[in-house]
Amino acid sequence: FELHDKKARPGRDPKSKRDYEISARRVVTFHPSKVWRDELNNKN
Repeated sequence: FELHDKKARPGRDPKSKRDYEISARRVVTFHPSKVWRDELNNKN
C-alpha cells in the first residue's frame, strides 16, 4: 500500500449543477508485486 496526496480540484453536484471544490486529501493505493501480478494473470 502507498499513500498519495491528491490536489484540490473542481467538482460539480450533478443533481443541483452547483460547482464546488473537492478538497485536497490523502488516499491509499494498492500495488501488487510483480510475482503476485504474474500469478494472478497465470503467467509462469
